[in-house]
Amino acid sequence: MKKDNFTLLIIDDDQKIIELITTFLNLRFPKIIVVTSNDIREGQFKLENQDFDLVIVDQFINGKTGLDFISQMRRTLKHSNKKFVLMSGALGTQEVAQAINLGITDILVKPFPLKHLQEKILKYSQ
Repeated sequence: MKKDNFTLLIIDDDQKIIELITTFLNLRFPKIIVVTSNDIREGQFKLENQDFDLVIVDQFINGKTGLDFISQMRRTLKHSNKKFVLMSGALGTQEVAQAINLGITDILVKPFPLKHLQEKILKYSQ
């Protein structure tokens, strides 16, 4: 990991997933700054008030979708080029096509090996 002070926002309503990812990243990448959110609204507030190098967002969060959130963020100048990774246990072809149209090139399919998460962090922190 080359970039100092790499900041990551994780948005997921599953607290166990957030704790697992945060613990792994803190052990593997001690310099990374991990911020978490349990819902879309809080995640949007944090994204508006802090600069993040990468946002990992779950597809299904409390009746809302990560793709809708990303689409909304992409419409703003500030976040039009923000790097997003989508997490999901179930994506259909329509959702995958929408992700591609939104410029998302990385999807973590739950349950994913932590090695895949590590690869995404290394990719975006260079």
